[in-house]
Order: sequence, then C-alpha cells, then structure tokens
Amino acid sequence: MNPSQSLQDAPVRKIAIFGGTHGNELSGVFLVKSWQENGAEIERLGLEVRPFLANPRAVEKCCRYIDCDLNRVFDSENLGKELADNIPYEVRRAQEINGLFGPKGQPGAYDLIFDLHNTTANMGGTLILESS
Repeated sequence: MNPSQSLQDAPVRKIAIFGGTHGNELSGVFLVKSWQENGAEIERLGLEVRPFLANPRAVEKCCRYIDCDLNRVFDSENLGKELADNIPYEVRRAQEINGLFGPKGQPGAYDLIFDLHNTTANMGGTLILESS
C-alpha cells in the first residue's frame, strides 16, 4: 500500500502490534508478551496479527532507550546507514524492524502497525494516527 492509498482502497491483512518501543512503558510490553504466549484474543480469520517487542534491550533495563529514541530513527537516513560497530543500538533495531515489517509501501509489508505507549500525562485513552 503506498502512502496515498486509504485503508478503504486496500484490505488490511497484516497487522503488527508493538510494545516496548520505550522500555520503561510497560503496558504494551505486558500485552505483547501475553499475546505472544496466547494470541487467541487477537486472532481473526483472514488477518495476520503479530505482537512484537520492539526494543528488548531497553525493556530488559526498564529504561526509555539504550542509545537514542527508537521512534526517532525510522527515517531514510538512519534506515539506509551501513552497519558498523559504532552505530547506535536503536538504529540497528530500526533497520531490523524495517526488514521484518516493511519496507514501507513494498509488497509483503505490514498494512498497519499499532505502537503501544504509556504516558504520565492526564490524557485518558488516546489514539494518535500518522499516515507515514
């Protein structure tokens, strides 16, 4: 699906649910781990749903990130970097995630990704949508 298509134009067949993008935001971590053990709650006929722990090192340390914010490195510059010893962990992880679930707009890429987060702000349940 290219960015100009709406969800009405193309059927959604592959969905990923990310938890632990920020390792200290535990609601998504607990949900993803629960669904990895027993995915009956998220199974739907004709739909592939994959729960995924996005930043396992940060989750293990219960910190927001190891080297840099994973949500800030899904740009063409970072995704195109050559692998090297000095590349930040989250940049490497973004490249891995892009390979597993993308690349965006390519055949086989996931149609929709839910990235579960927590906040200490008094926002209640909130849904933020981005077309990119």
